[in-house]
Amino acid sequence: MSAMYNTETNSWEQLPPLKVGITSAAVAAHDGFLYVAGGAIGEDGDGITCVQRFDPRTHTWAELAPMLIPRSGSAACVLDGKIYIIGGWHGATENTNKVECYDIHKNQWNPCSPMRACRYQPGAAVMNGHIYVLGGEEGWDLYHKSVERYTPSTDRWEDATEMGTPRSWLTCNALQVRKSLLIKDRR
Repeated sequence: MSAMYNTETNSWEQLPPLKVGITSAAVAAHDGFLYVAGGAIGEDGDGITCVQRFDPRTHTWAELAPMLIPRSGSAACVLDGKIYIIGGWHGATENTNKVECYDIHKNQWNPCSPMRACRYQPGAAVMNGHIYVLGGEEGWDLYHKSVERYTPSTDRWEDATEMGTPRSWLTCNALQVRKSLLIKDRR
């Protein structure tokens, strides 16, 4: 079930169902569209490659080119007009460090360099031309406090300063306050 909140009327509006119903998908917004990538069918399902785009002007969903690998519990962000899907759960028992990038104009996915650590349900934010990936899980009950920074122009990851506490299931947004990132744990 999908719904959209209207700030002008202070009300929720039911949306048409997704083409493929899912949980634990990665979601990004760009240029007036909402992109929903991967996820799982059912709570215990394996990840899928399906990518769907919602157009709020026409209230329609469209299926796009599938991702390169099936995954759920990934992070998503947009940088320089491209959508990045980062980490997640790949297969029945494996967290992944794989990253891929969607070229909106070509409707095409391309692999990026993998992160240093496997991360399920990490947080991701964009700031100053870099992608920051924070926390996440590697295996059951092993939470990361590490942070990695990605530079698209060199396709390279590097370690950034660790968080004070291991975290997973993060929602991140960049808010530049003296060049700082603020995070909030979803638990």
